[in-house]
Amino acid sequence: MLKITTVLVMSGGVFAYYPDSLRPDRLSSFRNRLLAIVALVIVGFGVVVGFAQIGSPAAQRIASKDTRRLFDLSSLAQPLHLRWLSRGQRDFVLPATIQDLQGSLGPAVRVVDPVNGRVYAYVPLAGASYRLCTTFSRPSPANVPGQWRHPAGYSCFTLEASDNVQIVPWQ
Repeated sequence: MLKITTVLVMSGGVFAYYPDSLRPDRLSSFRNRLLAIVALVIVGFGVVVGFAQIGSPAAQRIASKDTRRLFDLSSLAQPLHLRWLSRGQRDFVLPATIQDLQGSLGPAVRVVDPVNGRVYAYVPLAGASYRLCTTFSRPSPANVPGQWRHPAGYSCFTLEASDNVQIVPWQ
């Protein structure tokens, strides 16, 4: 609604100004300055509202990197679930290290944090349980699936290879 209102106000202003400016007896430098100031205020207000709604570019970069971390972790969990499905409960063995898992991953999946360059923490637990850990810059947004919600800072996700994991989308 804000976008529509902004476009309507701006186009209405141009439409009202242009026909009136064609009449030589109506030219006024005061009016021109006033309209320029009003236009600058409207544009400034739009920029401020935009930053308030989506955040600064730096905040967006931080959120994007956290989203990438979640994508990487969920993409690491998916092959473990597929391996558990294909081998069955009796023959399933968790890989000892994250590097052992790396061969079954696609090219888009990283095992290294995009910010600090450290390998994500992977700890096999008893049975088909394992833990994936990394450090997040911000708490998870509301639209993140429940199994991937996290606070800011170092977070671990304890998962079961038998459970289906949701892949967190990444742009």
